Amino acid sequence: MRDVLDTASFDQFTDFKTVDELVNSKSRVIFSAKAYEHFLRLINESKNSQNETGCFFLGKEQGKDSNQIFIDSFTTDFSSSNGYFTGGAVKETEESKIIREKAVTEYGYDCLFHFHVHIPVGYYDVFSDQDLRIYKHNATEPTYQYYTNNEIRQILGLNISDEQCSQWRESFVHNSNGRDKFREKLPQNKKVSYFGLLATPDRIDGNSNHNNFQISALYCEPYLDGNGNRQSKFYRFPNMYYIGAENKIYRIGDFKRRKIPALTTGRKVHNNVMIQAVGKDPNTGRQIEDVEVGKYINGQFVFTKELSPTDISSLTNQTITREPGILSESVREARTFISRIFNRENDRNI
Repeated sequence: MRDVLDTASFDQFTDFKTVDELVNSKSRVIFSAKAYEHFLRLINESKNSQNETGCFFLGKEQGKDSNQIFIDSFTTDFSSSNGYFTGGAVKETEESKIIREKAVTEYGYDCLFHFHVHIPVGYYDVFSDQDLRIYKHNATEPTYQYYTNNEIRQILGLNISDEQCSQWRESFVHNSNGRDKFREKLPQNKKVSYFGLLATPDRIDGNSNHNNFQISALYCEPYLDGNGNRQSKFYRFPNMYYIGAENKIYRIGDFKRRKIPALTTGRKVHNNVMIQAVGKDPNTGRQIEDVEVGKYINGQFVFTKELSPTDISSLTNQTITREPGILSESVREARTFISRIFNRENDRNI
């Protein structure tokens, strides 16, 4: 048995279509100041301890069909890991699970990001296949949708008692027939979207210089194919921001990948792709600068200095040839795949 965790099959910066490509619009993932501070703390903790760290970041889509997600809270930290089979991957704690459920059921969070930091062990510069399986599991398990009794009645089309609703909820976990029944209905009745969020040490010219931590976010979309079989596809959210001092909005800085001949998997990849990262630009050795693009005013995101559509296309046109992206049945549905039925409350604190 190998001593490093799992295998890796994809380069997240070239192998997955972006949401922007699919819907011809601008997606945004925006951290509050508090959430971004915690994000950086976990990266630094992993860098100093050489252990994988992580948590769930909690967000809400800001308006129907906007593809704009505001992350303003997070769970307690996962149990850390050394990145080897002996230590396993980072694991969510029971306390974190309770906070995650409460975030959905009581505070209306509908976008949950499983975040962790890789350390330079094994295939560390990409999502491992195990990472992708975790994201798929989160996205396809009806248990993690936290359906209310009324939602269960609506999905089943039955006027059943609260006790029977509880039995169905138990069947998500203990009964494969009940779980499969709701899995088939999940693409049309999903109220929580699950993402994978990863920070990985940079790797240059085959050496582990670790000048920065590259940041990437993937969304897993479950759907039924033409034969009624359950499938999943992954899509990348390429634009990440945070709220800084004086409520200014910054786009996390990026660099152009030029000097990497191969991933840790040994696979050759395309250069000249833009990668958001925290740390130094491997091409120049200078600090990667975040870009001020707007301001957060009275609960509204005002973007005054944003990349033009031409600039946005340049971030994604280096992708390699892939199977055309399909979300459920049509690209029309891609425009609404983030929209969910949930109760948006003003109070976002857990």
